[in-house]
Amino acid sequence: MLLGILLSSLSGLNYELCLVVGLLASLLPDIDFIWQYIRTRRVPDTNHRDGLHYPLLFVPIVGTLGWYMRPYIGLIFALGAFIHFMHDSIGVGFGIKWLFPFKNNSYLFLYQTGLPTNKDMPRKIMHSWNDDERRRAVKKYRDPHWIKHIYFQVHPYGIFEYLILIVGVAAAINHH
Repeated sequence: MLLGILLSSLSGLNYELCLVVGLLASLLPDIDFIWQYIRTRRVPDTNHRDGLHYPLLFVPIVGTLGWYMRPYIGLIFALGAFIHFMHDSIGVGFGIKWLFPFKNNSYLFLYQTGLPTNKDMPRKIMHSWNDDERRRAVKKYRDPHWIKHIYFQVHPYGIFEYLILIVGVAAAINHH
């Protein structure tokens, strides 16, 4: 929503359209998550991040495609994807492949945030895993109930995300 407000302010495009574009821009990398859910009827783990979560490829592609629609839409698509990748790289999950296609490692910044099954994961500023190490880390530390533990219980990561959502909704309501 905040990206949509920015787009509307920069471009003068229709406000409601800009809100939709802003939301789409930040959620677009997870379209593979939705596809996996539809196929399997199960909430995917972080393994869906092997589909579209390649920032060095994804950000320029969606930015360029959006640019051809309108330059500011390209900017918002690129910013939304970048923010999404930052979100997926900090605190929870098992990182993404920031340097793909040059390097195949997944990177996670900061440590896992105390989910029940990964509370023993080493706390580090950065975890870097090749595919085998990542599979072992997922097997050892993953939380099959991560959605419940982050979003339906008091958890710092969930609280932060809810605050961002509330700020976005408030800004969207007040801006219009």
